[in-house]
Amino acid sequence: MPEAMQRATAWINDSSRKAMLSTIGVGTVDQAMLAALYSRFSTLRLDGMASRALVIDEVHAYDPYMTKILAKLVEMHARGGGSVILLSATMPLAVRETFSHAWGQGREQPPPAFTGTAFPLISFAGNGKVIQHEPTSYRQKTYQVERLHELVKVVDVIRQAASMGRCVCWLRNSVQEAVEGFELLRNLGLDVDLFHARFTAGDRQDIEERVLTRFGKKSTAVERCGKVLVSTQVVEQSLDLDFDLLVSDLAPVDLMIQRAGRLHRHDRGDRGPTRLVVYCPEDKSPDADWIPTWSRATSLVYPDHGRLWLSLKVLGDSFSMPADARR
Repeated sequence: MPEAMQRATAWINDSSRKAMLSTIGVGTVDQAMLAALYSRFSTLRLDGMASRALVIDEVHAYDPYMTKILAKLVEMHARGGGSVILLSATMPLAVRETFSHAWGQGREQPPPAFTGTAFPLISFAGNGKVIQHEPTSYRQKTYQVERLHELVKVVDVIRQAASMGRCVCWLRNSVQEAVEGFELLRNLGLDVDLFHARFTAGDRQDIEERVLTRFGKKSTAVERCGKVLVSTQVVEQSLDLDFDLLVSDLAPVDLMIQRAGRLHRHDRGDRGPTRLVVYCPEDKSPDADWIPTWSRATSLVYPDHGRLWLSLKVLGDSFSMPADARR
């Protein structure tokens, strides 16, 4: 039939639910998760994924609600004869167990006995076999942790680093706080850029390209010199960015590890200590208003304030990756 392939492609692409019927599909995880929910066309989505390999990246970034749905999706996909590959840089052992149990339930088999605690670690289960492989990490990196409790001191640290020709990222927990931080630094005359998820699609694409040019793997010393980026969680993962200094608002420890991964990411000679500056409230005898008093936005974005307290404690004065990853 003339132009049959073009017509078939157009039919598949005219709605997100039909995209699951393509031979290969790339999309956001919510499109797959809808298959595990009581929703319209969920069976069509399941049928489209049946017997396929379902690859889900950045699993560590999901909250408990999404993790529960994803575990159910893993179970249903296993029941449908498909394979699942879950990728994560910071998946806790308990979460790995959640997904392995879901897989076993879907295959009506005992859950795979994943007992390894090394890091990095590849865990495989299939055809009654369980294999765990411990690949060698290509490098060790130690992060020096510094805590600052006053906004004026955070701004001063960033200004000093930029004046020395360092490139800096200030990672904030909300768009409003990112905008406020951007304006503070811009008023000081710094060469600063702003990146968050509320820009229009076209503007966001332009900013992302500019950020990758300034701070990406191929950026030159001239392009990076004295540049500052104020951003939200959009630079936390996926983008290959490399900063000389990272300042981060306090966040759960798995996300702090992700953010620290943007420090000295590529070999550019001696840049001194790998320095992670954490902007956080005082950690002495916290009460119920410990986080809201410091940052109302953070209290809403990360509502488990006990987890923030534990994260601040476990970071200590320094940590090494991947040696301390499991801890």
